Amino acid sequence: MKKGSQRKILGAFVVGLALVAGAYTVANFTGPSYTQPASIIQPQAAPRSAIDVSDNDNNGIEDWREEFVTTEPVIVNETVSSEYVTPDTLTGRTGVAFFQDVLEARVYSQNPDIEKEVINSTITRLEEETSGLLYDATDISVITDWNENDIQNYANIMGGAIVSNNQTGLDNEIAILNAVLNRKETDRIKELEVLASYYKGLTKKAVATPVPAVFAKQHLDLINTYHAISLDIEAMTKALDDPIVALVRLRKYEDNSLGLRLALENMYLSLLPYRNLFGANDSALVFSLFAPKQRI
Repeated sequence: MKKGSQRKILGAFVVGLALVAGAYTVANFTGPSYTQPASIIQPQAAPRSAIDVSDNDNNGIEDWREEFVTTEPVIVNETVSSEYVTPDTLTGRTGVAFFQDVLEARVYSQNPDIEKEVINSTITRLEEETSGLLYDATDISVITDWNENDIQNYANIMGGAIVSNNQTGLDNEIAILNAVLNRKETDRIKELEVLASYYKGLTKKAVATPVPAVFAKQHLDLINTYHAISLDIEAMTKALDDPIVALVRLRKYEDNSLGLRLALENMYLSLLPYRNLFGANDSALVFSLFAPKQRI
């Protein structure tokens, strides 16, 4: 039910976007229209008399014309073009393509539900274009013949990445996005960029870290949720310039956030049987913050 409702919301957004894009397209490609005004009978004008023309400096140019003569060069702005420019954002491309698809459907199709099909296909295409890479076992280095030292090293590297790169003092990404959109605090987009970079760094570090085979599944889950959140926040940075990207990723953000929490919990539970390997100064202890009993 929730997913169906989200698709309806996105569909409504696409339709609205198409109307705007359609108006833009019509404005760019439709020639000017002209309506012949009704005839107006003007009273006959009084006879006109010529104005005396003088040339006091005898330079061959009437005095009244000299007011318009200038020695300054006339510069023509050659950078302005009247040619139609194809949109370079997903929002712009989607709007124009949707408008064209609807027009073609109305002309060539006899299916009464064709417009709904166009909306659904547009939504599917948007989800495909905004989906990210899904990492699998071929993308990571798995230690098959592992020992306790490998576990200790792995957990400390993964925990250390969380601690050492943690961005303190920043609001939650949704709070920042709200400030950008509702309070026009556009300078805070930089904060979203910092958060997106943080999760990208976690993803890159995790992919590069060899993992004992016993944690391979949990490791991949963590990588993919890190990556998904980084894409979600990166899309938020485009909320003003490419809003449809932010909208589509926001639909996934709630699920991705829950997935990240569960991935961290599962990593904690997987490390729990090996808790005796770690001391008070080990970075791996950060995973204890994600014990299921502490979930709020």
